[in-house]
Amino acid sequence: MAKVTISEAARLVGVARQNLYKNYINEGKISIERDHLDKPKIDTSELIRVFGEIRMTPENTEKNQMVTYEKDSYDNEIPSSIQAKDEVIATLRSQLAAAADRERKAEEREAWLRQHLDDVQRQIKLLTHDGGSNQVAMIKSWWRFWG
Repeated sequence: MAKVTISEAARLVGVARQNLYKNYINEGKISIERDHLDKPKIDTSELIRVFGEIRMTPENTEKNQMVTYEKDSYDNEIPSSIQAKDEVIATLRSQLAAAADRERKAEEREAWLRQHLDDVQRQIKLLTHDGGSNQVAMIKSWWRFWG
């Protein structure tokens, strides 16, 4: 059968490469062979013997590697987009705080104007109070009563 690298074998069986070395290769459960460049290779029949089924074929593994590469390239873009979003959020929060401050000042100004308007209306009422009209009516009534 085909021979694969240690990393490829780990992907095929769904185990971390370190665990494959520690629990299987170093324990002697899986035998490795060396290629012409002295790199360790594992025969897929060894993987099937120990793990039963192989999850992926090498073609799917290559596709998975491409997807992983694409995800990694997107992951590099994510921190910059997160940073940009954080800056936008900070700007919006400061604008919201400024708007709340303006609204509070406007409410204080409105309360002061209402109080001032009430005071002015009270003063106008005191100045235009017609206290003499009641006295004239009483005087007329008094003269009519006697005479």
